Parts: sequence; structure tokens; C-alpha cells
Amino acid sequence: MHGQSGSVRGESFILSDRGAIVGTMAGQKPAARIMRNSWVTHVRRDREPDLKKLRRWILELRVIRDEVRSLLLGAKIFWEVQRILEANPSALSHRLFNDWMMTNHGIATGIGIRRQLDKDSRSVSLKKLLIEIEETLRRSPDLLSRSDFLLTYRPELKFAGDAEFSRSSVRTQQGWNPHTSRSI
Repeated sequence: MHGQSGSVRGESFILSDRGAIVGTMAGQKPAARIMRNSWVTHVRRDREPDLKKLRRWILELRVIRDEVRSLLLGAKIFWEVQRILEANPSALSHRLFNDWMMTNHGIATGIGIRRQLDKDSRSVSLKKLLIEIEETLRRSPDLLSRSDFLLTYRPELKFAGDAEFSRSSVRTQQGWNPHTSRSI
């Protein structure tokens, strides 16, 4: 496969949601979707060190996704218990349980949100990841380029890939929006 920004050869890799390379697409016409929980990324030969960074980003996104899902599940459980208690007024005779539930839900939610805003180098957080992606794209704006992204689509599906890239990216006419992660 030839990259669209020159004659440097590249290869498309299939990365699992755990960041492992589960295959390559050398010499194949990639489908728009390979398998659930996997991503296809095109990396030119001169950019192979970036593959390591992309793999780490996938791993960190998985951790972030799992933590946010846990927060959402906790909220769902909390509100379901509140509905049960409202439907059963006799259960509200002692507010100790309900107060305990509210306190723990509030603390867990606050800690979960705070974790996603943490910039400590030892943590995995959405804010830290977005800042790193932004800084990386300022230095190498073509790392996550539309042209490389479209290389993972068959010619007849490039329109879908183009729409997916537009839907998934924050761009201005001048390039990547430099304030994407600063407002978090």
C-alpha cells in the first residue's frame, strides 16, 4: 500500500482494544470494519515508532472507557434504588441507608470525575490523554490524517470512511483545533 503523501511505503495494522497487533493488512483490501473492538490504522514505514504511541493510546482509552462505564453503572444503580425506595415508603423509615447511598454515590462520582481530570504522570486520565494527543498532533499533524485513515477503507467505502473521519475529528480549516483539550 502506498501512502497518499509520497512514495513512502506503509502497512495497515489491525489493533485489538488491548493495543495488541492482531494482524496486518499487507496486500489486502481492508474492509471498513474488521471486527468488534478492533481498529485499523495505517502507519508508514518511516513512522513505525508512532505505532507504539498509538497502541498505548488505545490501551489508555480502554482504561478510560471502563472507568466511565463503571461511573455510569453506579449512577444507574443509585437511581434504580431511589425508585425502589420511593415505591416502598416503609423502607424510608430509617434514612440511614439512603443517606449512606447518597454519600457514597456522590463521593464515588466525584472521585471518578477527578480521576479523568488528573494530569499526574502516573495516572491514566482523559485530560492527560487529550493533552498528549494534542501535543503530538501539533508536532506531527499527519499522524492521524484523513488520507491515512481512508487507506483502511475499500474504494467503494471511502465515502463512509470520509464521513466517519469527519464525525470523529475536531478540525478547523487551518488544521487541528489547538484548544481541543484545553477547555476540559
